[in-house]
Amino acid sequence: MLRRMATRIVLLLQPSWFCTHTIENGKDMAMINRGLFSKPCAMAIAAAMWGLQSGQVHASQVTEYVVEAPFEDVRLDLGDAVINRGYKIAYEAFIGDMLDRTAEAVGATKRVYKHAELVQFCSAVLSRATMEADPGNIAYCPYILFVYERTDEPGKVHVGFRRLDEVGNDASRKALANVNLLLDEMVLEAVDQ
Repeated sequence: MLRRMATRIVLLLQPSWFCTHTIENGKDMAMINRGLFSKPCAMAIAAAMWGLQSGQVHASQVTEYVVEAPFEDVRLDLGDAVINRGYKIAYEAFIGDMLDRTAEAVGATKRVYKHAELVQFCSAVLSRATMEADPGNIAYCPYILFVYERTDEPGKVHVGFRRLDEVGNDASRKALANVNLLLDEMVLEAVDQ
């Protein structure tokens, strides 16, 4: 069972800070993040709700699919989707484990994920094409795929990626679109589509 989930919009606020605005089941939610750590923020809600309408905030979308399958199988398939194309996984982040491990230290009582991981890799060919078109496209590298299972939705595994904004000149837009196509192919392979 596969269905496209709610659109998440990542709003760039300042270097290394970003805000995630999600609309799920008609409810608006916003978080401000620094690196891989999160905390609620009123500014994020304001930016998400009013910044987009005013056109003052540049946004990127997240593509996410949901599949009913064992997390371990989907995670393995996601890694294989990267490796079988000749790419090397440069880093794996165990986000769910980190949140569980640090919960007591930050006073958290809610367990967010049953499992949650990120897979990071790079493509020399695609990255070169994006950066030759616009050296500023270095901001998009490396590429990250995510996979998670929520504690309140066991058995439903979410897989996806943050879409790169297809901006700049024609060559830049084309190169960034090619990266988005690759990331989408990998995610769809992981959910057996």
